[in-house]
Amino acid sequence: RPEAWRQGDLVLALSYRFEPGASDDGVTVHVPLRALAALRPIGFDWLVPALRPELVTALIRTLPKELRRALVPAPEVAEQALARLTPRSEPLLEGLARELGALRGVRVGPGDFDVARLPAHLRMTFSVTDDDGAVLARGTDLEAVRAAVAPHLRERLTAAAGGLERHGLRAWT
Repeated sequence: RPEAWRQGDLVLALSYRFEPGASDDGVTVHVPLRALAALRPIGFDWLVPALRPELVTALIRTLPKELRRALVPAPEVAEQALARLTPRSEPLLEGLARELGALRGVRVGPGDFDVARLPAHLRMTFSVTDDDGAVLARGTDLEAVRAAVAPHLRERLTAAAGGLERHGLRAWT
């Protein structure tokens, strides 16, 4: 179980909680507010190595029945598909769809998976914190979390600007 998530120069702490039904069940990546702008929403769909077999099995089980029939037993097919994939090298759903087709001849598209049906612990939780470690926003949708902290960012920018801002000017000063 890795303790940190690496993305370029960013190294973000990870925490784990096993409590089905809790909002932070599963893996949480802790993002300092100052690092949020640099964080790209890629790779998180792969989760951490220990959860990938369960994740891919669950994704297969979200497929429509007519596609799922050729992909049983799901845990075995998931294991075979994962063996053919390079984690975080591409979006998980695209690679998985391609490999399921190659393994079983089933025409699966990334949009055929119903990610909304995944259990909470199989989706990365993002927790954005201020400099004091207080949680400003948390959730499984990075863009929604970004939107939730936008007022905090504006507040910090305004404070940082400190007396540099001028209003009502009619000429360059």
